[in-house]
Amino acid sequence: MRGNALAIAHVGDSRIYLMRQGAIQQLTQDHSLVMEQVRRGYITLEQAQQSDMQNIILRALGSEEAVEPDIEDLVAVPETCS
Repeated sequence: MRGNALAIAHVGDSRIYLMRQGAIQQLTQDHSLVMEQVRRGYITLEQAQQSDMQNIILRALGSEEAVEPDIEDLVAVPETCS
């Protein structure tokens, strides 16, 4: 974090969430086989939740010599109390 600029980097299936104004939003996408199948339209989210392949991770730290994370820049907003 620098000032109100925030950068996130993500690999694997440990998610990053944003909590703002009482709402929770998932900021990252899992790097798993079933979620890739959902993104490509091969299976539904409901089918993914029932899949025996949920634990197959496509990208993770330590699985290869080099891994490319998803990186995103965000703006941090101070929470206001009402």
